[in-house]
Amino acid sequence: MNLSVNEFSRGKGWFILPSAFEEMFSRLSRDYSKESLSAAAINFKPKDSGSDFYLMEGSTAVIPINGPIMKRASFFSFLFGGTSYAFVRRAMREALEDSGVESIVLRIDSPGGVVNGVEETGDLIFNSRGKKPIVAYNDGQMMSAAYWLGSSADEIVSGKTSGAGSIGVLMVHEDWSRWNEKAGILVTYLTAGKYKALGNPDQPLTELAKETFQMELDYLYSIFVDTVARNRDVEESDVLANMADGRVFIGQLAVDAGLIDKIGDFKSAVSMAQDMAGAASKKNGRIITMEKTIEELRAEYPDLVKQIEEKAKAGVDLDTPVSEARETERQRILGLADVQFGEEKGGKFRAVVDSGVSVEQFKAIQEINFSHGSQSGDAEPEGEAKGVEKAKGDMLDAIKGAGAENPGFDGNDQGSTGDGGYMEAVERYQAEHKCSKFEAMRQVNLKNPDLRQKYIRKVNAG
Repeated sequence: MNLSVNEFSRGKGWFILPSAFEEMFSRLSRDYSKESLSAAAINFKPKDSGSDFYLMEGSTAVIPINGPIMKRASFFSFLFGGTSYAFVRRAMREALEDSGVESIVLRIDSPGGVVNGVEETGDLIFNSRGKKPIVAYNDGQMMSAAYWLGSSADEIVSGKTSGAGSIGVLMVHEDWSRWNEKAGILVTYLTAGKYKALGNPDQPLTELAKETFQMELDYLYSIFVDTVARNRDVEESDVLANMADGRVFIGQLAVDAGLIDKIGDFKSAVSMAQDMAGAASKKNGRIITMEKTIEELRAEYPDLVKQIEEKAKAGVDLDTPVSEARETERQRILGLADVQFGEEKGGKFRAVVDSGVSVEQFKAIQEINFSHGSQSGDAEPEGEAKGVEKAKGDMLDAIKGAGAENPGFDGNDQGSTGDGGYMEAVERYQAEHKCSKFEAMRQVNLKNPDLRQKYIRKVNAG
């Protein structure tokens, strides 16, 4: 008795071109008996190991994916030819680890294959993007499971007459019940669980079996559609509308549908892979021109640009030159005051500046009539003048104590007083904390306001 197709396909979903499926099983039923298959199985030697995983075209590894694709090498692949997912994965890993390989071309001529194994293999290809350029070349047909693998590459090139697509899932059920009846054979299945013998070949396909299998196929189909959308960087709705209705698209029609990227021959696919490898070398830093703008560099290398900017900022001390410039200008103004008013009055002016009082506050103080006479400008007695100066000094202390700030105040007032307690505290803090003099004075003022007040009174008293 010839081998039933169901003994090969029972319980399996196929991502394969239907005509290829029919041809395989027609040949299986017609040309092989159970005895010849058993002999083939005994003599079969797996070819999923060895060193001939790819051919080299310059620095490009060419991985062949031909014929029906099985999960692993078996005597069925021995009978029908073809490739296994295990072979493709092994070839990919070898090419990725080979230092002499700069790019990879998947040379595909396959009607598809079984479901089991395609996801793992496709994910390996997809996740290898960025490690080495990967181009899929459609060398005749890139159908169903074969398209799943091809779409996982960076780019897809196809011949003008090559077909791509057939995105869908296939399952075959054969009903041998009438043949058994004519042959006088009655087959009985004893099961525990209503789904255990679902869809067996010795009974007609029940509605429960039909619904169950259809649900499985729909689920597999949804995974296929999602994967193509991911691989081709398009929306799921685009895949459903333009690619995944089971049709086969030839040449330019496949480009128009979004299944492939360009029309070309095998040499153009290899050239594309090699050009991508050259571009990747430049992008990875081996060749970087200075023709790019800072915006382009920031877009391509955001982390690198950020590091450079941070290091540049860390190497520039902006506070020191600003502080020095402010102090130079301050000393220039105070020096002019000494020349204009003399040392005594100039010293008092310095005290006013160092007090931190604002222009508006000092103007208000000057306009206050501290004497009992008029503000007509008449000369005041010497004792009364000293009293006025003391009163103004007290008011300056009060204003400073209330928190008045002067943005130009740097605290560089060495020599303005004979009392070294305050300045000694400032210099000590600056030495201990390695900070600017302005920051040292600010911290001393916060920690010891009485010392600062004493210092101000000393300056104001002359």
